[in-house]
Amino acid sequence: MTLRRYLDHIELRSVNNCPSYVAECAGTVDPGPLSRAFDLLCARHPVLLGRIRADQDGHLLSADPHRRLGLVLRQGGKPELLEEIHRPWDSRDQVSRPILVRGAQSSFVALRLDHAIADGSFRMGLFTELWQLYAALAAGEDPAVEPRAVLPRSPVALLAERLAELEFPAPVGRSKPPVFRHRLLEKKLRLEVAETRRLVGSAKALGTSVHALICGAIMVAHRDLWPGASEIPMMCWAPVNLRTRAVPPVGDTETTNLTLIHEAVVKMSRDADPVATGREIKAHLTEGIERGELPTGPPTWVESPLAEGYSTVLISNYGVVPPFSPPHGVRIVDFETLSHPMIGRYPSYPVYTYGGRLTILARYQHEFYSDQLAETLLSRIGGQLRELGASEPVRVGG
Repeated sequence: MTLRRYLDHIELRSVNNCPSYVAECAGTVDPGPLSRAFDLLCARHPVLLGRIRADQDGHLLSADPHRRLGLVLRQGGKPELLEEIHRPWDSRDQVSRPILVRGAQSSFVALRLDHAIADGSFRMGLFTELWQLYAALAAGEDPAVEPRAVLPRSPVALLAERLAELEFPAPVGRSKPPVFRHRLLEKKLRLEVAETRRLVGSAKALGTSVHALICGAIMVAHRDLWPGASEIPMMCWAPVNLRTRAVPPVGDTETTNLTLIHEAVVKMSRDADPVATGREIKAHLTEGIERGELPTGPPTWVESPLAEGYSTVLISNYGVVPPFSPPHGVRIVDFETLSHPMIGRYPSYPVYTYGGRLTILARYQHEFYSDQLAETLLSRIGGQLRELGASEPVRVGG
């Protein structure tokens, strides 16, 4: 029996966006048990076997529970991994793809997932389950997995049911999938464990959050690159996970994409302060969520002297990534999320902490950002965060 339902407008705006979760592993990763683990994962979550195809009524998500997707197996290292991660993606063929790249010193396990069927919470839940299943199989166990014949519920339906007090209007006109056309220049900023602890301590002492400080540092770094007008309006986009805000809360794999984007316009002066800027963005975000001001349609742009590629940034907060469960003899030494071409001209900054180390992934569009400009931005962001962590702020509230 083929499972079917049409995508709603929240899901549709993410079709063909396929970020990947990647674990770098020391030790031997066995492709046999890993492939079997993915088969079991698909039995538990048949949406992974889906396709998305347009017809006269919309975009139909269909999944055949008897279909099988093989593990992509490569020999090599990071270049071979990136080659697989950046391959063209078409949701008409598949919405998930497991990858194993085996090298002499380390291996990479990756899971590519179409964003329409899995937001960050869903992806993390699936990646965690994949490692649990693989660890059990590698240990010679036969994990009990009850096959399911159901697709995750529509996020629009769940919003209407569990967040009825908030208004989430549908966009005007017929929704269409976005076009991902801009090639990425990907960079990474990583703080050491001690630096991360100091930044957390500073955030607490300042009465704010680490994410707010990061937002402030990123916005100030972008503003500092463009001296000119005394005050420039800039836009900070922040994905908001609504799962824990619903009553009852929505499980990680209960629906597909329950993340909406909050838009905060901040007027940035030449001497803008990262702490004050971060606090303003955090307050704007809190008020927006309380009022239900989370647009479900296409993003809006700020009127600014700067082009949208420089005046708008997207900052995603993944929080603390939990440790996974590799089998005996395998150690996960790093985790990251990698992407493929993006929709707009704006840079994107996914932020997370793994193994006690704060990481900021920076994604810039090749058409608008040179390698030197990207390095300059990351250097300024890192410098501000380390300075904030090294300072002795006055504790707020005693």
